[in-house]
Amino acid sequence: MSAHPNLNMFAAGHDNGNCCFQDSNVKVPPYCVSDNLVFCTPGDKTIHRRDMKATGKDQAFGKLSWWGCSCNSYYALHYNAAGKLLYLRHAYTIGTKIYDVYKLEPDCCYLEMMKGSIYLMCSKNE
Repeated sequence: MSAHPNLNMFAAGHDNGNCCFQDSNVKVPPYCVSDNLVFCTPGDKTIHRRDMKATGKDQAFGKLSWWGCSCNSYYALHYNAAGKLLYLRHAYTIGTKIYDVYKLEPDCCYLEMMKGSIYLMCSKNE
């Protein structure tokens, strides 16, 4: 299943075909899937992580910094597994593409925030 971040459109596919539908009352929070982990920001100013294989439990592990922002939602979320970095873009910066970059610590209890104007994902295979 997949969702569009600002049009409230959903698409689901299977072997026999696919289905696309729109819901005008629900806003889908930005999310990202990496291996068995799903990261999302459901609107309560925290980052949630769900391990789909091991426990299946939803864990809120970091409070987001807003730095004077009056908005209440994000437009996009991306995760770099090699660098343990989350890239979040506010809904009001769609044209300017300014990102909030969060570095995940090993214990997943502390988030270090940085700002950026572009991002490049790279990884090193050792």
